[in-house]
Amino acid sequence: MEAWGKDMKAEGKVRMLADVRRDFTKALDMEVDLSKQMGSIRSKRYSLICRDGVITHFNEEEGGEIKNSAAGVIIGQLKAMQGKL
Repeated sequence: MEAWGKDMKAEGKVRMLADVRRDFTKALDMEVDLSKQMGSIRSKRYSLICRDGVITHFNEEEGGEIKNSAAGVIIGQLKAMQGKL
């Protein structure tokens, strides 16, 4: 996560966290068993926005598509929040 954050120039802008034991993934009920395909239980694909520790937007993907959690969706949600911050 640290190397990825540096590569993306996220330092000081985005907090990069790993969920090695899947505690967060379990709490969100976002586990998916991909043992046969990828050798382990993984996280479903999603994006979320938190404000003051409260999830304000949760965007779960269905069927392998990448549209609900795409960057453009998140940017739109953040822009919509600007007046409310």
